Amino acid sequence: MLENLNASFIYKLRKDNALNENDLKNYIERIVNNLSDERKADLLDEIDAYALKIRNKINELKSEHREKVFYDLLNKGIIKIKNTFSFQPKIQAYKLSSLRDKSLYEEEIDNLNSLENRLLTEIVSLDNIKWWHRNKDMKPGFCINAFINYYPDFIICTENENIIMVEVKGDDRTNNDSKTKLKLGSKWADKAGDKYFYFMVFENSKIKGSLLVGEFIDTIKEL
Repeated sequence: MLENLNASFIYKLRKDNALNENDLKNYIERIVNNLSDERKADLLDEIDAYALKIRNKINELKSEHREKVFYDLLNKGIIKIKNTFSFQPKIQAYKLSSLRDKSLYEEEIDNLNSLENRLLTEIVSLDNIKWWHRNKDMKPGFCINAFINYYPDFIICTENENIIMVEVKGDDRTNNDSKTKLKLGSKWADKAGDKYFYFMVFENSKIKGSLLVGEFIDTIKEL
């Protein structure tokens, strides 16, 4: 039974080319060996559901490893920031709108939620804002290319030529994904130079290092 169970898991999980098959085999054996005989028998009837749990755990471990390696290489100076981004002459998107002041383009992507609408209304009312742009969440949008490809929501330029990247989050997004993106965005701003800033903005609840809407507006009006 044990061999059949291990073989079934390996068959369902071996398609991941990032995994060495011997490593996968050893990992599955460790999991299965820690189960009771009764639980092993049950798993034969639940093989797909349990294989999915193992796959999710493997993906979580791979993500943690990629992040650790990235920051190790960044701190050693092996990975460096390079300016490879330029704005396109015009935007191509499913839905565009020209109803906002100070937009970088005559028309901007119009897929804003209520919080993003509120925030943008306050941003364009500030005297020191030169232009804003709704960043596309795929190429050719601006991407922080790291252990993940991260596309912040907005790019803002002030009259002092400060460039501000903004990520807007609902209060239900105070999770590990937001923490990961906040750390990465903050590290990007630190490495990019004194004229570059990154902020993650929440409405009512926030994570450490982020800002609420009012705090964010008070901050960027000084930039």
